[in-house]
Amino acid sequence: MASELPRTTGRRTRGGVKRVVLIGSESTGKSTLARRLAEHYGVEWVPEFVREYADSKDGALEFTDHGPIAR
Repeated sequence: MASELPRTTGRRTRGGVKRVVLIGSESTGKSTLARRLAEHYGVEWVPEFVREYADSKDGALEFTDHGPIAR
């Protein structure tokens, strides 16, 4: 898989940051994929946040929570 991914070239700047959001069911490999993509491209990755966010709201997520979660 990694050999098929394009390599990035050039200087990375904060203004040029792109975000990738992986969504899907539990235990489908999203975290593993995110970690491997970050390693491949030499960038930082952020672990899952939704579970922690949901716990802070007693598990009651609503559509309006998408914005705060994505930030």
